[in-house]
Amino acid sequence: LYKTEDEMVRIEGGMPQIISEEDYRLALKKMESRKKIRACNNAKEVYLLSRKVICGECGRVYTGNRKNSGRKKTLHVTYACTGRKSRNGCENKEIRREYLETFVMEKLAGYMFDETLIPNICAAYDEYQMSKNAGHIKTKANYEKKIKEVTKSIDNIVEMIMASPSPALAKKLSELEQEKERLNESYQELCKNANIKQINEEEITKMFRLARNQLEVGTLKMTKLLVETFIDKVIVYKDRVEAVFNFCKDISITQEIE
Repeated sequence: LYKTEDEMVRIEGGMPQIISEEDYRLALKKMESRKKIRACNNAKEVYLLSRKVICGECGRVYTGNRKNSGRKKTLHVTYACTGRKSRNGCENKEIRREYLETFVMEKLAGYMFDETLIPNICAAYDEYQMSKNAGHIKTKANYEKKIKEVTKSIDNIVEMIMASPSPALAKKLSELEQEKERLNESYQELCKNANIKQINEEEITKMFRLARNQLEVGTLKMTKLLVETFIDKVIVYKDRVEAVFNFCKDISITQEIE
């Protein structure tokens, strides 16, 4: 039967002691400290740059890593190259999470709060889009040239028909109009499938001001959103770190590893 605390009879020293009172308290203290260590080791770490960090030596992804080292079992939270565990282990070193994330976020904040950089960023973005879609732009220009040439030929045929109608000219006109229709359809399809996004300074300014507000809020959710939106990748070399931004792949920041 269950008894309440008041109904229980306790006799101090009623059972022979296996260990002393002092040893018991020391053991109890040790057990409590181990509980805290386990809880700390099982705590979930947040890696803001998850899936964004690339090894500059072997090209593999850097992932979050946590370990206890030293006599005091100090916790170290880092990013480490997954290639270190491969057969031909990558020799690129781990990098402290705090150092890497602080570097990236500080540089990103520098862009977010400096609106004088927006015209340069806009120009660099346009240049990047042009280089990225050079083949597409060339094909588009060829279609525009052909459509212009066919249109000019149609105008000439129409003038000739008006001056001296003939079945041969009418047939030629029909063929040219069909060719122009075909070229226009191909041109429209090309434009539809284009991956060229034009953006002006006003749009970039709005985007940066919104991002600045998110950065000032400083919540984990907002910070992760900023990283996902603006950070393309972070490349870790043996001697330096390079951050590449989404708003322009040609703009990157490099810093030597301390």
